[in-house]
Amino acid sequence: MPPEEESGHGSLEERASFLSRAFVSWISPVLKEGYKMVLVNERLPKVDHKLASGSLRASILRTLSEHSSSSLAMVLFRCLRAPFLAVIVPRLFVISFRYGQPVLIRYAIEYVQSPETNEDQGYTLVFVAAIVYIGLALSTRAYQQGLNRLQVMIRGALLGLVHEHSLLARHEPYSNGKTVAIASTDVSALEGAPRLLHESWALLVEVVIGSVLLAKQVGWLWPVPHVIIIVCSRVSRYVARNLKSNQATWITATQGRISATSTMLGSIKTIKMLGLQSIVEKHILDLREEELHKAKRVRWIMAIYNASANALGMLAPVITIVLFAIIAMANGTTLDTRTKQSNFGGHQPGAFTG
Repeated sequence: MPPEEESGHGSLEERASFLSRAFVSWISPVLKEGYKMVLVNERLPKVDHKLASGSLRASILRTLSEHSSSSLAMVLFRCLRAPFLAVIVPRLFVISFRYGQPVLIRYAIEYVQSPETNEDQGYTLVFVAAIVYIGLALSTRAYQQGLNRLQVMIRGALLGLVHEHSLLARHEPYSNGKTVAIASTDVSALEGAPRLLHESWALLVEVVIGSVLLAKQVGWLWPVPHVIIIVCSRVSRYVARNLKSNQATWITATQGRISATSTMLGSIKTIKMLGLQSIVEKHILDLREEELHKAKRVRWIMAIYNASANALGMLAPVITIVLFAIIAMANGTTLDTRTKQSNFGGHQPGAFTG
């Protein structure tokens, strides 16, 4: 055990101060020791007791016994209610600091273009800028860490639940590797659900705030980003319509390969005695090729989804500014620097991608 933990109880993170957690400096002793020598299990710090698999397993089993008629999602929420709700506060701070940037940029441009220089106002802008950007960094770190901890807790709780049920279930040697597939593929898919849920409500708030700020800058052109959002949402509908069936086919192929590999390893002596190594090897390779072939379509669908999501952030501000500039030129006016920088500074709805 590291010397820092010999005189205290709990993990390094649990015993760290508020500032140490905020700047993640509590991990420095581990990084320093890893720089000097190879880290082994005996030298690694203890895990936070809230992330320990034993306590997570006991907690979800207790919650499941108390609410046996509830769905798995509700059981998980009741089991991990505190860490799930704790992520909301830093996410609200992220929204506040993010939309403080265009306001700060606008006042900074006004200060620079002003013929009269006020030194106190300049110091105030520097101080506010430091608060905005440091606050954005710290709140983003707290939000991401909260989500990561929540994902670890969900994985630990679900794996404990799968392990408990596998111990009580009847042994079936030809179960097509369902237990292994659930403990890997399905759990990995479920642990990302809280991130998606928190991003959904947060992005909805950002859309409302961004639309109001954008309307003040470009007037009736403010719906342009929403039109692009609608186009991208059509792509998302295509993904949602095709992803589930293709992913199920992929998981089935994965289960078949895992089951065949497990059966082969369990009968390896017989296979060698009969000289069937090359045949079994070819069969496993064929199953792997089939699995990759079925996974290819899922990866293409996800590639299309990511392309549409990234296009939203890149095209929305550009198209809005170009249209506003064209209309301004037609009306005999010019596009001022404040409007341009404010729009490129974060007014596009849904700019945050956690």
